[in-house]
Amino acid sequence: MSHLVHNHNNNPRQCLGVNLRTLMRHHGIGINNLAQDLSLPVMTIRRLMSGETEDPRIHTLKLFADYFEVSIDTLIHQCLDCRSQTLKTKPQHVPILDWEMVERARDIRTLDLTDWERWQAISRKLDNKLGDHTFALESRPAMYPRYPQNTLFIIDPDVEPIDDDTVLVRLNNGEVVLRELLIHSGKKQLRSLDNEQTILAFNPDGHKIIGVDVLTIFFKRKLRDE
Repeated sequence: MSHLVHNHNNNPRQCLGVNLRTLMRHHGIGINNLAQDLSLPVMTIRRLMSGETEDPRIHTLKLFADYFEVSIDTLIHQCLDCRSQTLKTKPQHVPILDWEMVERARDIRTLDLTDWERWQAISRKLDNKLGDHTFALESRPAMYPRYPQNTLFIIDPDVEPIDDDTVLVRLNNGEVVLRELLIHSGKKQLRSLDNEQTILAFNPDGHKIIGVDVLTIFFKRKLRDE
């Protein structure tokens, strides 16, 4: 079933801005990554998204159309829906945050993660799309050797945690840590990842689950060139 909707009353500039946002959201890519991939200034993309650019160059439109694998006509004359089968899947990019930022943030969902410097591409299927607030965290030195240097934890705050999930949780002292969630008879416990004997009773008044570790990416150290 097609989810493309013709709307001839829409101004092409408005339609372009809406479609760029839809396509970026669908493919999980932020404006900085898009600008880098297309070798375009971030401000150019912002102006196109806001409708400030009155007469976009055909070359620029073709860059977007080729990148997102849609036609130029679709880009400026049709209202795209994220569910459309016409929209093909590309790797989803998630921002790589640092632990201190996560600790300072009261709620990750309130952060603007569209403008970011460091991103990680995640290959995924349409039926396994990451949430809009998904982010990555690098392993800390204290996590070695269980988690080698540069390991990435992909954290999705929009996933409902279940028994045996690895979760990112804020403890009552403000520290943010990864723990294994145990649920038995409706009661939750947090088990340390490096010491299976260390188990903490989950306190809903003092603990907050920030998100679920839906994917862990291990990177091996590259060999030096001889």
